[in-house]
Amino acid sequence: DRDNIALAFKAAELQGRARAHRFMHLIQNEIIPKRDIVTEDMIAKCIINAGLDYDVYLDDLKNGQLRESLKVDLHIAREMEVEQAPSLVFFNEDIQAEGLKVEGLYPYHIYTYIINEMMGSPIEKSLPPKLCEYIQQKQLVTEEELLTIYEWPEKTLQKELKKLMLQQKVRKLNYPDGEFWKSIM
Repeated sequence: DRDNIALAFKAAELQGRARAHRFMHLIQNEIIPKRDIVTEDMIAKCIINAGLDYDVYLDDLKNGQLRESLKVDLHIAREMEVEQAPSLVFFNEDIQAEGLKVEGLYPYHIYTYIINEMMGSPIEKSLPPKLCEYIQQKQLVTEEELLTIYEWPEKTLQKELKKLMLQQKVRKLNYPDGEFWKSIM
């Protein structure tokens, strides 16, 4: 169970969603660019780097309720016929009403349109952090991710990344699955 990423994420969530998401991002940074497999040591390193208490994590991992919680999640995913990632399911306040399932990756404005329609009033978008702050927070990012978040033209983003590279704040990494930008601050 110590190398089961789904159980690891569920255990990490017990220490807070933000830290669990940080843990997942760190795991993705380990496996995606390097085409690596998840190992117990990798998970342990990412748990600690995400600011989670490793001993509490191990105790939570042994908890039988964690496995049951994961089974419930998987049951709901099957029931909703979630077949690809990413998939988002939007619900309104009426728990009896059906949710709206959106499978696949879409531009940001599609999601805001859905949320605005469901809420019945417009929501205001928060501005993203400065580019170098975002990369420092995430540690490893793709241009595609940055284009989605910042909604800049590709040439503008590349220009900003080159500036950060000249300031020695980021480094470009080439892997078989593409290019990544890593914070070196």
